[in-house]
Amino acid sequence: MKTSRLILKIHAVFLMILPVVLTIAGFVGMNAGVGPYTWLQAIPMTLVGLMQAYLLMMLIGVSMWLGAHGERVWRWSVIAIAAHAVPLLTIIALWNVLAAGGYLGIANYSYVIHGTWIAIELASLLLTSKERGLPNRTAAVAH
Repeated sequence: MKTSRLILKIHAVFLMILPVVLTIAGFVGMNAGVGPYTWLQAIPMTLVGLMQAYLLMMLIGVSMWLGAHGERVWRWSVIAIAAHAVPLLTIIALWNVLAAGGYLGIANYSYVIHGTWIAIELASLLLTSKERGLPNRTAAVAH
C-alpha cells in the first residue's frame, strides 16, 4: 500500500471517530456537568456550533476514506489540509475572544490536533511527490 494511501486512511479513521466522541462529550458536559465540556452548561448554545463543526469533520473523514481507495489520493490530502486549516485559522482570528473567555487551554488542544494533521498530510504530499511524477525539489537541492 502506498504511504500516502495509508496516511490518508489512518487520518480518515481518526476523523470518523474523534468528532463523534467530542460530540458525545459535549452533550455529557452540557447535561451532566462532567468532562472537558462542563463549561457548556453556562453557554449551551455553543454546542450547536461545535456539533456542526465536529460532524462536518466526520463527513470529511468519510470522504477521505472513500478517496483513499481511488486514484489521485493526493487530492484528498489537500482537502484534509484545507479542512484542518479552517479551525486553525479561526482560532488565530479569534484569539482575543478565546483569551477573554478563558478558553486558551481548549484552543491549544485544537492547535495540536489540527497542526499535527496538517504537518502529516504536507509531509505525505512532499514525500510522495515522486510517486505522482513530480520533481522532488528537496532532492535536487541536496545534489
